[in-house]
Amino acid sequence: MRRARRQLLDRTFEFRGLPPLTLSAAWEIPSGLTPDPEWLRDWHRLEWLVEGLLASYYEAAPELIPAAAAALARWCRTYPPGSAPWQDPFEVAQRAYTLTWLFFLGLEQPRWPE
Repeated sequence: MRRARRQLLDRTFEFRGLPPLTLSAAWEIPSGLTPDPEWLRDWHRLEWLVEGLLASYYEAAPELIPAAAAALARWCRTYPPGSAPWQDPFEVAQRAYTLTWLFFLGLEQPRWPE
């Protein structure tokens, strides 16, 4: 849970043993940096967000809820349907599953923003 909390709050992500990547304060990939395609796939699946919300159930960390909501809102604005992350049917199915968990976990939190 600590790893999930750190990733969400620090915006630093590690996937598949690849070097960590820290996103900007606006949740953007630093300009001029092209992450590994596998890293991008894992990041776009949003499972790290589910882990962050689950961590909020086990740790007294009220900052996780607004951070998760802000990350999800930013991701949705940056990658609307039709953009690159929505081109592969498997990835869309995986993300739909993840989004279901996010809404289920988020709506149970009294601090989840509308």
